[in-house]
Amino acid sequence: MAFRVYEKIGNYLIIKEKEVSLAGKRGPIYSLAMKKIKSYKGSNAVGWEITEEELIEALGYNRNTHKLIIDLKPDDENKVSLFYLKRIFGYSYDKWTPIALQLERIYSDKPVKDVKEFKNKFQIPPVDEKLIHEFLYLQGGFEKGNWVWGRVGGVNGCLLWPDAFKFFVNKISP
Repeated sequence: MAFRVYEKIGNYLIIKEKEVSLAGKRGPIYSLAMKKIKSYKGSNAVGWEITEEELIEALGYNRNTHKLIIDLKPDDENKVSLFYLKRIFGYSYDKWTPIALQLERIYSDKPVKDVKEFKNKFQIPPVDEKLIHEFLYLQGGFEKGNWVWGRVGGVNGCLLWPDAFKFFVNKISP
């Protein structure tokens, strides 16, 4: 999984940055989330939301001309799976934060002759308004942690306690 910044020129998206880091204490997720968390006065878990536009600006790009795109299968040599990253919903506990990435499909398993060339510049397809969500977690919360991506593997992922699950259901439901 790789996050990339593209510039919209006409009906095309052209890559501007091959890969950007969103996590970690130097990443935009941490700085944006902490601003939202600090406005919360309680001591329990807290939910927050970051938009694509906020992330684009935090990365130093213009929100009107640039897009943040996630490449879900960066190592696939025959197909592309590219999605707009629309929002990040987070629910921070003291030491960890489950998150939901809200994605909008651009291309999903699209066969192409030259994957690398295609990803550098491609025509914007019609909008697919169906939103999908990927659950991950960050190793950090409102008290401590480094805010790097948590391990996701064959048998581990993001556990959602009832309060966090309720928060995500409320955010994701139409």
